[in-house]
Amino acid sequence: MNNVINKVINRLYPPPPPTRSLSASYDGKKFILNKKWVTIILTVFVFLLHIPLILQPTWNLDPSWQLGLQWADLKGLSFGSDIAFTYGPLGFLFYGPINLGQNSHVSLLFEYLFYSFIQLIVILMFVCQFVNLVYTKSWKNFSTIEQVLIVLGLSLLAFFPLGLPNYLLVLTCILFIRVIFDIELNKANRKRLLLNILAIAVILDIVCLIKFSYTIVAFTLLCVAIIGLVYRKKAVLIAYIVTVFIFFNIIFWLCCGQPLSALSDYYAYGFEVSFGYTEAMQYPTLFFSLAFVCGIFAFPIMAFIVCLALMFFFVKKDFYQTFLFIIIFPIAFMAFKDSFVGGTPRSVLFYTEVIPIILVFILFFINVQVLHYRKTVKLFSLFVIAIIMVVIRAENSQYEIDHTLGSLLMVDDTQARRNKQLIRAEYDSLPPAFLDNAKDKTIDIIPWDIALLWAYDLNWTPRPVIQSYSAYTPMLDSINAQHFKDSKAPDNIIYSYKSIPGRYPLFDEPMVFRTLLENYDVQTVDDYLILQHRLEKITRHYTPVNQGVCPVGTVVDVPQLPGQHIYCNIDIRQNFFGKLINILYKPGYIYIRFFVKGQSEPIEYRFIRRLGTDGLFVSKYVADLTDICSVFEESYEQDIEKLQIVIPHNLFYKPDMKYEFYATPIL
Repeated sequence: MNNVINKVINRLYPPPPPTRSLSASYDGKKFILNKKWVTIILTVFVFLLHIPLILQPTWNLDPSWQLGLQWADLKGLSFGSDIAFTYGPLGFLFYGPINLGQNSHVSLLFEYLFYSFIQLIVILMFVCQFVNLVYTKSWKNFSTIEQVLIVLGLSLLAFFPLGLPNYLLVLTCILFIRVIFDIELNKANRKRLLLNILAIAVILDIVCLIKFSYTIVAFTLLCVAIIGLVYRKKAVLIAYIVTVFIFFNIIFWLCCGQPLSALSDYYAYGFEVSFGYTEAMQYPTLFFSLAFVCGIFAFPIMAFIVCLALMFFFVKKDFYQTFLFIIIFPIAFMAFKDSFVGGTPRSVLFYTEVIPIILVFILFFINVQVLHYRKTVKLFSLFVIAIIMVVIRAENSQYEIDHTLGSLLMVDDTQARRNKQLIRAEYDSLPPAFLDNAKDKTIDIIPWDIALLWAYDLNWTPRPVIQSYSAYTPMLDSINAQHFKDSKAPDNIIYSYKSIPGRYPLFDEPMVFRTLLENYDVQTVDDYLILQHRLEKITRHYTPVNQGVCPVGTVVDVPQLPGQHIYCNIDIRQNFFGKLINILYKPGYIYIRFFVKGQSEPIEYRFIRRLGTDGLFVSKYVADLTDICSVFEESYEQDIEKLQIVIPHNLFYKPDMKYEFYATPIL
């Protein structure tokens, strides 16, 4: 087996061969195209495909937060201390930069060009890795045209904007393989070693500042690589890689215009957002639906990768092949979670992300000499990759896109004014009296329509979690609530009563709602509820009413106390299996039912377990803005008589729950 491993490694990484030339005829004359020029041409080609497309601002849930993040960056807000969201300061490298008009083009252009240059360097190293492979003897059965097609096929990994992080992470895996198995610690290879480690640090640090979930994968890949270095007796490289990674992480953070003091908060809130996402944003999967069927087939794929790794390590005693599957597993697992656990079912995404990764590793690293028609298999694999990439690009072309750099260089606001008019047309109009006095006021909007504020040129002063449905843990809810208490609290809030499907809007940010009752008054109510910050906040004293422990599913009476706001804490704990499944897949669903006076049937919503202890307002069932207004004006009648927590097929939670009611006087 050792001989087989040595043959594989020697076949994949032989000593650099003499430079070969590609000959072609042109007007009867021959010209020479050597490996250096092939590398440069392919790098430029991949780079042009890889540049993030420029989005035009539009309305709705996702476009609003994309606009909001870039707008917050232009306003000088800090990710971590001021902004706690799924994406980081380089999020625009994932979804594309957004053209916000004259006031943003200079700053955006600088960042755009700076990180485009970094991407060019990274892609150059990527192409160099594969051009070297193309020129090795192991590819002698391929014609020159086929070799070029292979490299061009791999470049399709960068053919669509949403593929950037995965593309970079796959490249990281490839570079780690070469550092661990190819490059020995000697003077002759020191230059290659330093370049590969430099590329690894740059890639991982860019990914960490794009999106929190990719940060977790980047850290995991780093840990896997450390294990590989220890096994290969290259432990001296560990401190070097970690040091370079930390150094460039700080450098890129500062280049993003972020204060160093906010870096720790960025990661702290990032992990809070990431680990709370699974339970809060899951959607029920219908049996025999496309997502369900695709999920069934996804489990064997994940299990197959794990089993192959175990077989190569324990049976074949082949750490090289074992490492190949271990290093790609974090990326595959992330694709699995994104596809089958997130808020919007995207079952096809798993296959379009994982299959190309597996095929790339088969093409270049795994010994497939036992296969008949090896060349046909490889070319067919590249064809599959190309088709998958085209499908993804078609699926994600949902926003208006400008493919030219010209719109980013635009000095006038013609396009921006047109976008603002289109956005205003999609929303209900804001009250004219409010707009007349809003120019010198700070404004926030609940729950998420940030694009509306941009369309009206209002002075947006956001809470850290800029959209209410994303504040799904007590920590996130509390930092938003604190924002409305301190000196940065906005003068006005535009309140629209809605949430994502299945959730009760009042329970998206329970602590925030309680804070708003203490610090804001109703100014106007029409299509939106306009709240005005009061000069002196109301100090409320909360008195415990009753508490207890009961089995999940018990109907609990809500205390009926005239002249009192009633709040409730509901504490439901996961069992061990629930905690495990929350990491690997998603836990069971929880629902809350309101038994409302005058209603024959209970009203049911999806319940976010971790927010249950943040103080749920249960005096009145709120159905619309009129009900919200009555709560702020304290002129309502209590109508919620009973509550019930329902967990269908409870396998993941403890059978009992704790509850506590407390009250505060209506002033």
